[in-house]
Amino acid sequence: MESRARTPTIFAIGLLFGVWAPVVPAWANPELALSSPGTLPPITRQTVDVVKVAVAAATTCLLAWRLIRQRRGTQVSWRWDVALATLGVAGAACFWNLFQFHHPGYGHPHDNFHYYFGSKYFPELGYQRLYPCTVVADHEAGLRRSGHGGRYRDLSENKIVSARVILDDPNACKQHFSSERWREYTTDLDWMRARLPSGKWRNLLMDHGYNATPVWGVVGGLLTDSQSLSRSQLRILTLIDPAMLVIMWLAVTWAFGWRSACVGIVFWGTNDFAGFEWVGGGILRQDWLVASVVGICFLRRNHPVAGGFLLGWATLLRIFPGCLLLGLALHAATFAWKVGIKELRKTHLPIALGAGLSVALMVPLSGALMGRADSVGDDARGLAVWADFAENARVHLATPLPNHIGLQTLIAYDPAQTARETRDIRKEDPFEDWKRMRRETRDQRSGLLVVLTVGFLMLFTGSVRRGSTWEVAIVSIGIIPFATELTNYYYAILIAYAGLWGVRQEIGLGLVALGLLSWGLVDWFHYYDEIFTAASAAILVFVLFATIRMPNPKNSRTPSQAL
Repeated sequence: MESRARTPTIFAIGLLFGVWAPVVPAWANPELALSSPGTLPPITRQTVDVVKVAVAAATTCLLAWRLIRQRRGTQVSWRWDVALATLGVAGAACFWNLFQFHHPGYGHPHDNFHYYFGSKYFPELGYQRLYPCTVVADHEAGLRRSGHGGRYRDLSENKIVSARVILDDPNACKQHFSSERWREYTTDLDWMRARLPSGKWRNLLMDHGYNATPVWGVVGGLLTDSQSLSRSQLRILTLIDPAMLVIMWLAVTWAFGWRSACVGIVFWGTNDFAGFEWVGGGILRQDWLVASVVGICFLRRNHPVAGGFLLGWATLLRIFPGCLLLGLALHAATFAWKVGIKELRKTHLPIALGAGLSVALMVPLSGALMGRADSVGDDARGLAVWADFAENARVHLATPLPNHIGLQTLIAYDPAQTARETRDIRKEDPFEDWKRMRRETRDQRSGLLVVLTVGFLMLFTGSVRRGSTWEVAIVSIGIIPFATELTNYYYAILIAYAGLWGVRQEIGLGLVALGLLSWGLVDWFHYYDEIFTAASAAILVFVLFATIRMPNPKNSRTPSQAL
């Protein structure tokens, strides 16, 4: 039985509330942009976690029940739609931790520091001078033991070093600044430092730096360089992501129907490995996700040039979304082999045109704006800024992190070499031995990594012959965990699999069940490296399942027809 007409309306109103609701407390209380308590009654982390598990479990059961009834040929009443819409709205609220955000505070100071200063002062700082220049500024501000601990991470080698390294020659940093820009830089640092506990400020200098692409830096730099750092500026910057997320979910509803959107929202809001606490309240931390998902939506609605442009843009923002374009390229090759190269003009060429347009537009612009000379007249870098990015990425990716996810993470795991077993607090970097052992194990098993990756690509190529371009773009997400090793929060991209629920309901069911399983992994394991190794295995199994269950175009229907 079809649902009553009012159900989509109720869902749309609830969705807008659930996704956009954080704007109200964040705008009313600007201190939420950093770390002050929220304006809503406090709800404990444990309560939030219980609600997330309950919503994920209820949705899993609801989707399983519908799938069973459908296969028995039994119709589902309108009450099922009401239940799904309710859970969708609850899932949206869960993403914001029931509006408790970071328990407390809406903004993400740690993330804001890197992306605000990294983009605004990129001509002076590049990819490697953020921490040493902050050390020098701290010293000048009277913090003689800079960073309240006297150490920072040398991003050229990803090693913890003593502050004396830069304080013995502060001009190595300051020579890249004009006197005016140095005053502006230190003023901005003073503003943020005054609003953070000393322990958090110390931890900032131990992270892994600013790692955005030059294309991200174009937009980020234009936004951050508009004025000196202030409450109002940071408040506006941190509210851009919620606005984009509203657009993304409206696009999903437009392209795939509100039921598929509900499935995706429940996973988005309830999974543990890509929750709000990782990058929520940041500055333009969801742009790549929005571009990727909306790009797929445009492909679904037969706008291939726009879809290709957004997928190209997402790739320029974070590189790994290029796996979706790789999947489409493999599909184009098999498609041309089967029906002839001329047919590509109708299917894949417009996508390639859109992606090429994004590259032709943004790469030269990024070279002109991000590769310009610093304030004291060093030679402009131009497009060589991409070489700087590549070198920074090489060093960054060569460093194992406890919250990495992917086949490489799974391959490199050794139960005798966990962070729990190898941590040494006597060293500058307590996890130095763990990182070294992880790299050695990964290198020793590199042959297995290659075999499994090639095997998946062969399986993928055989499966995508049956799919349309939008289906291929979604299933191409499976290339990401096999071919890359990313930090956990980037796996929010899995929400796009919800677009296949209308034609393969078991994939949507598996997606929500994956989010539920993530909480079981947290309960079974207690250290990040173990949790995310297990998450790697779960995600790899899911993408294998989704790839094997790739929809057959003979059986594919629109979301409305599938219901």
